[in-house]
Amino acid sequence: MALRKVKKPKNYFWYYFIKITGAIPMWLYMRTKVIKVGSATTNPKGAVLLSANHVTFLDPIVIYSAFPRRIVHSMATKDLYKNNFTNWVFTKAHCIQVDKQNFSMNSFHDVCSYLKKQRAVLIFPEGQVNLHQEEMLSFKGGAVLIAHRCNAPIVPIYLVKPAKKLSRRIVVVGEPIDVRQIVGPVPTLEDLQRATEFLQQKEQQLKDLYHKGEIK
Repeated sequence: MALRKVKKPKNYFWYYFIKITGAIPMWLYMRTKVIKVGSATTNPKGAVLLSANHVTFLDPIVIYSAFPRRIVHSMATKDLYKNNFTNWVFTKAHCIQVDKQNFSMNSFHDVCSYLKKQRAVLIFPEGQVNLHQEEMLSFKGGAVLIAHRCNAPIVPIYLVKPAKKLSRRIVVVGEPIDVRQIVGPVPTLEDLQRATEFLQQKEQQLKDLYHKGEIK
């Protein structure tokens, strides 16, 4: 099946503008701290899917500041495109518009198109901002399905929920996961569910390592 060509702005000027103007406050006021576990890196090469839990609406900018040398295409719900200003911002930032209630093949192809171009794509498998619960929500299967279809590794990321609005943002980055090594070339639905649970376990492990004080 041919991948649908992504419609995007002609250049990345506004992407860098938005990233830099957003990252500078993160570095100065929220002091983003990155903790790398094992062989993890903040400059992974080639196509990669960044998978993180979702604790605040600023999470995409936190990830941008944590991966400063990569262009990161964040998935954004279509509700954020409802007015002209936000539509302009998210389009110029090269975000990928998705419908949380009805994830379409167009969105799937958009993500795969960027991955085929060796880009990084950010996804939040919880599917929503988890504002009120300490435990992660159950992960949806989209991240694993995309990673398998596009043969891209998943980098698990744990974002520490800030105690206050201006608390330091802490990002724990884990080692990449190869979904095809887990489920093989032709997975069943049960295989994909198992891989999704494995991904959530990896992010939970990062959380446990941090809160037990085993990594700093």
